[in-house]
Amino acid sequence: MTKEKTKSLLLIIIVLSLFPISYFYRRIISNDIKDHSKFTVGKIFKLTSSLKSGNAWHYQFTYNGNQYENYRSTHVDYDVNIGDYFLVNFSTKNPAHSKILYDYKLNLDKANLIDQIWDTIPNSIFHSGLKTRD
Repeated sequence: MTKEKTKSLLLIIIVLSLFPISYFYRRIISNDIKDHSKFTVGKIFKLTSSLKSGNAWHYQFTYNGNQYENYRSTHVDYDVNIGDYFLVNFSTKNPAHSKILYDYKLNLDKANLIDQIWDTIPNSIFHSGLKTRD
């Protein structure tokens, strides 16, 4: 095998090994959230976009006096704007592990509940985050 073929093979092996690493990393975070799950409200503060990932909405929330930030892409037609509030599912063990739930947009008349923490989804204070069709 030539030196160039060896380099190409190594590059292919490295690239292919990134997929399982990424998968297992996302799985670890998901399991951490599931095993130590709490819910709170997060506020959208920034939008970034890319051709590959679409829109990524950045959000922040507070837990135990500390502020945490994260982002999540969305390809679905959700009604999301900077300044909106949505339900966030996070891990109490590592609150940096969180996921904003675009299906649960905070009703504006419930804004006084922003710093609350729940064990389960408090359905009564949210409405659908999907855009309505005219």
